[in-house]
Amino acid sequence: MIENVLKNVHATEDRAEFIKGEAESKAAAKRFDADAKAAQIEEKAKETAKEKAEAVISAAEKAAEVSYDKTMLDCKKECEQLKEKLSKKVESLAEEVYGGIVNGGC
Repeated sequence: MIENVLKNVHATEDRAEFIKGEAESKAAAKRFDADAKAAQIEEKAKETAKEKAEAVISAAEKAAEVSYDKTMLDCKKECEQLKEKLSKKVESLAEEVYGGIVNGGC
């Protein structure tokens, strides 16, 4: 009778060891799958971040280009206005100098 009990205990221990081994194998497989999924998620996150960064950079470059074009247009307008304003003064001064030369004042 004790032999039967010991056989049952030994069989139960063997069965428990087998179940433990299967559980560890399943756990390792699940960890492997989880690691693979985590790697995929990380890669996708990197790609998404890169795409967003490229979009932000592109928008910033476009805004800088528009700003530059506007600034250049404003500068050209201001230069034209200055040329017009100063050409009248130059013309007036030239007439004054010419008049001085003609009248012998210089």
